[in-house]
Amino acid sequence: MRGALVFLAVIGIDPTCVRQRARPLTETPPARPRTFDAPVAEPTKARDGTYLISLHREEATKGVFVFNNDGDGIPGSPVRVPISDAARPSRILTDGRSVYVSDLKSGIFVLDFDAVRGRVTPENPVPIQTAGGDSCECLGSSALDPRRRRLYSVRLNHTDPSVVGFDLAPDGRPVTAKLHNWKTERVVFELAVDPDLDGVLAADIEGELFVMKKGTRTASRLVSLDTTDKRRVARLFVDSWQGGLLYALRGGDEPLSTDLVPISLGPRPSVLGVVAVDGQTGVYLARSAIAATRTTVYATSNASGLVAAFGKTKDGHLEQLRSVSLDRKPATHVALHPNGRTLYALADSVVFVFGLDADGAMAPRAQVKLPAGAVDFVLVAGSARGVETRVGSGP
Repeated sequence: MRGALVFLAVIGIDPTCVRQRARPLTETPPARPRTFDAPVAEPTKARDGTYLISLHREEATKGVFVFNNDGDGIPGSPVRVPISDAARPSRILTDGRSVYVSDLKSGIFVLDFDAVRGRVTPENPVPIQTAGGDSCECLGSSALDPRRRRLYSVRLNHTDPSVVGFDLAPDGRPVTAKLHNWKTERVVFELAVDPDLDGVLAADIEGELFVMKKGTRTASRLVSLDTTDKRRVARLFVDSWQGGLLYALRGGDEPLSTDLVPISLGPRPSVLGVVAVDGQTGVYLARSAIAATRTTVYATSNASGLVAAFGKTKDGHLEQLRSVSLDRKPATHVALHPNGRTLYALADSVVFVFGLDADGAMAPRAQVKLPAGAVDFVLVAGSARGVETRVGSGP
């Protein structure tokens, strides 16, 4: 169990599983990142209508920071919203109206987000309690139903691991009296929500991918990934392209490759192939991420500090196009601007901003130095039609 919670591994690469169409690029963004001396007292409206909300674990900066983006999608001056000093935050999610913070010690924190003013409230929120009155302690990976019906989280602190689901009230608050609990045979590392499925997709420590549906107590097996080399799933991402694809990003406990596995979500789910993310070795910390446009999939490599771009083929397979270095920093998250033309990557509390060409090429545009201890981020955009979100860590 301890090894599962730490999930720290050294990886290498297997060049035989890569189909490269072009040599990787080695461009880097501008050398001098934009920095902020201190958070501002009051939020200001984002010029392009979008906000970057980051989550921080370090003692001096613990909490949520809201950055207003300028007209070019570059994060500006932040406002800090502190959370409990005892918290160990791990994941941030939002539906554009509420912000959910999964915590490895206290439970789930819920905050309100005003997309017009860029304001998150309240400060030092109280963690959500279960129907029995105890906080949902040690919740790891989380996923939010895009239709705002349910919030899912992995419960890590029980002898018998499980996944819990909270029904959400109209105001976005979890209804703890209707807590759903699915027992799992092994520790679950990652969750993802399929918009067309009334349930949640999960990957466990042994590489089993399964689905848990509303109204059931047991999980249904989806596919099984080869775990003979002890490779584990660190990130899941659902793409609606080609009738539904599930991307699994994997790493291992030994010098093994980090790879990306596309899986069909049709009537007969199947693994479509495997592509390597990069050819470097280093420390793999489980915090890697995936984002996708209609034609391109982007994945980070924590080991070598890269963002790799993959083109989608007609049959759903992936072909590596290029990769961009993040100054050798450990890359942990990626997210797309709602306009689909700007990509954000987080590495060592620095956000790297790239412009995207029609063919998926990444053009370095800026670096923004966040306060220390950044562990996750999301992008939120308000509009006359409502609110759109792009997540750095998840579904």
